[in-house]
Parts: sequence; C-alpha cells; structure tokens
Amino acid sequence: MCSNLEETIRATAENAKNLLGQLGPLAWALHSHHTEVGPTAILLSVDPETFVRIRVPDPCDKIRKGVVDCLEALRRGVTLEDAPRLFRSEGLRETINRSIVVYAVAVLEQFLDAAARDVYTRKGGKDWKDSFGARVRCLSCVGIDLYDCDHYPQAALLALYRHKIVHVDGRMDYVPPVV
Repeated sequence: MCSNLEETIRATAENAKNLLGQLGPLAWALHSHHTEVGPTAILLSVDPETFVRIRVPDPCDKIRKGVVDCLEALRRGVTLEDAPRLFRSEGLRETINRSIVVYAVAVLEQFLDAAARDVYTRKGGKDWKDSFGARVRCLSCVGIDLYDCDHYPQAALLALYRHKIVHVDGRMDYVPPVV
C-alpha cells in the first residue's frame, strides 16, 4: 500500500471519527431537551407561517419564506391519522434515534467510499457499489475481508437498521417463502 493511500485512509478515518464523535453530544442534547424541542416542533408543524423566526439578516424575507414553504410542503405530507403520534415525546425520541442511525451509516458509507474505493480498483475491482453491505461484498471479492473485523457486526447491524428506517419505515420487508 503506498503512503499516499495510507494517508488518505488515515485522514478519512479521522474525519469519520470526528463526524461520529459529534453524534454523542447531539443525541444527548436532543434527548435531554426533547421537552423543550418538542413544543417548538409542534408549533412549527401546526403553523410555520406564525412561528418560523430567522436570526440572520434576511432583508427581503427570502430565507424565512423558503423555510416556511418547505415546512408547509412537509406538513401537507402528514396524514391526520399519523400526526398525533408524532407529537408524543416517544415519537420525537424515535425520530431522533432514527435520524442518528441514518447519519451514522452515512458516515460509515462515506468512510468506505473514501478509504476503500481506490484500493478496490487497484486490486482489479470494476463495479463499486453504493451501500455499506454492497461495498463490503465488493472488497471481499478482491481479497479484503472485513467480515472478521472486531466491530463489523455492529456496523452491519447499523446498516441493516438504516435500511429498515429509510426503505420500509422500520417494518420487516422480507417475506419468507411459504413451505
């Protein structure tokens, strides 16, 4: 492995550690202040026009208008049956947890892309994939086995949870064959 590649991997790992290191304080802050964040989120989801405030110079009200428009569009996507569930503290906590899992896996995927893509192509790999699991399988095909690494099971579990959160709203998406 050339020193340039080693430096790239080292810098990528440092960046991933920095990004993941921010999740702990973020998670704690959101969980510990969810009672303070919750009412604001409810007000913004009910009436963004009234409650959105911008604390930066916005002479033509353009930034505020853009935020209000985005929140209104998101609000139109929530059905009335589902909306009350979002207003409970458990619903907010679940949303926070889900977003943290998605963010953590995005950091893992970014790390694998930056640290391993070059190694993969140098070893003859042709078709680099987009997801964590597919990238690990790509690397395995060129003789780099991450499956035996100490923390692979935790990373793979996070990637599986991320799939469930993003693609099937946390529900089972595998239907076993009927025998």
